[in-house]
Amino acid sequence: MESHSDDSSDDSSGPFDDGSSSEACLSMMSFNRFFQYPSDSDFDSDTRVLKGSGSDAWLRNLNDEEWEKLGRNITYQSRVEIRLNEGALNDHKMSFFCRGLRRHIMTNSITKMNLYENGLSAAAAQSMVPFLQNANFLKELYLSHNNFQSEGFNIMFLALRDSPIHTLSCNYCGIEAIEIDSEHIPKHLTTLRLRGNRINADGCRQLSKLLQGGDSTLKRLFLRNNKIDDDGVAILVDALRNNTSLQF
Repeated sequence: MESHSDDSSDDSSGPFDDGSSSEACLSMMSFNRFFQYPSDSDFDSDTRVLKGSGSDAWLRNLNDEEWEKLGRNITYQSRVEIRLNEGALNDHKMSFFCRGLRRHIMTNSITKMNLYENGLSAAAAQSMVPFLQNANFLKELYLSHNNFQSEGFNIMFLALRDSPIHTLSCNYCGIEAIEIDSEHIPKHLTTLRLRGNRINADGCRQLSKLLQGGDSTLKRLFLRNNKIDDDGVAILVDALRNNTSLQF
């Protein structure tokens, strides 16, 4: 399995460091205790991080109402990065988490979301749609090693059409049949990672829409370990003839 080096680095430690129960944390602790300020030098000093994995007890013990409340609390923060990986979420939890996120969606300022290796499917993608359509500050979305498949990817890509997102990572997500509407392509997308899927020549034909025209913004496209044959390569080469944006 390919490493997660292209996704945001993750720390499995949770935001609750005093051993409190999830219920007490959600009902009594101030919003400041939900988040950490990152120590990484490349982070904005104002960014706060919510992070955890499936091994963290505080996440495992959250019930549906608490997941919704956690999502709602996030919308009151000023600038937030979410790192919930490796079994922290599933389709069911995601539905409640996103329900909370969309309660005050227009005030939401999530800048980066990393949800790799959670087993999320098209059902989770559908739950994310209201959030993605209104996440006015979301610049980076890392979703690798999930089970979105073609349906989930297409749902999310369409939802991102008016988003400021510049990086989308969906490596190893079971994607095969891609559908891209030339009239609804994210206007700021510069990096698209689709390694380790099942994309073939038909998929390349759809992806070529991201490379055509003078308005193309895509600089980096990663397609290693797919099912791209000579026909697929020819389609992409043809699309690149007049492309000036792609760098690698």
